Amino acid sequence: MSEDKLDEGAGYGAFPFDYYIADYQSRADLKVTDLANGLPSDLTNDQIKVLSIHQSNYERNICANLDTGIQKIWLRTCYDEDLNEKYENMRADGEDETTLFRCLDDSNRYAFDDGSLDHWRQVLVRVPGITDFRGVGYDGDVLTYHSGKNDEEMRAQCEEIEDEESRGLALTELEFQVVVYLLDREAIETGLTKMLWLDEHGNSAWENRVEPSSLNSLSGAFMNGIRLDEITGGNSGRGSLISR
Repeated sequence: MSEDKLDEGAGYGAFPFDYYIADYQSRADLKVTDLANGLPSDLTNDQIKVLSIHQSNYERNICANLDTGIQKIWLRTCYDEDLNEKYENMRADGEDETTLFRCLDDSNRYAFDDGSLDHWRQVLVRVPGITDFRGVGYDGDVLTYHSGKNDEEMRAQCEEIEDEESRGLALTELEFQVVVYLLDREAIETGLTKMLWLDEHGNSAWENRVEPSSLNSLSGAFMNGIRLDEITGGNSGRGSLISR
């Protein structure tokens, strides 16, 4: 991971996360309108030092969400030596596409896999901004995430889909903020990458599995605006395999 410099928009003091960690000011003093209009950037050197311990520059750049499309995160949480070769083969099979991902692959930071189903959620402690793809605003006194599910025009288009299952999946897709390609023990052992579609709260709104060799064509489909229900044929259940 390159950590030479922070991207524009990723400087210290740019994220609400900074003020939870550095205790720059109490939450009671930080108004919702301040968050919407941008945070002050005058953190002290000591506070920046604290933040640099909790997040790397690479992680901060991810939180800045400067990608033009939905952000794709490659997250490895299992680092067992007996699975290293299999993992490297999976990485090689999807190499053309994974070079475009934000890759979180560091045994010192992301070895979360303890066998629990939601172990991957620990990454949200280090990189909470990955779910801010559409940005943050406020409605009165309530801080809200911008989400496709609140876009009346997009919802209306989805509601017009005749097939009930396809319509339901299309509506669910409006909640997506980021896709996490998860490489935990189960994924590496089976050779199938898990795809977790997270909503603005960091919850998995939908899940699929995919062969690493299919990542390139799959990403191409999303870039061309093909909906998930179309890719899966409209009859793919949660957690099912996407074949391209």
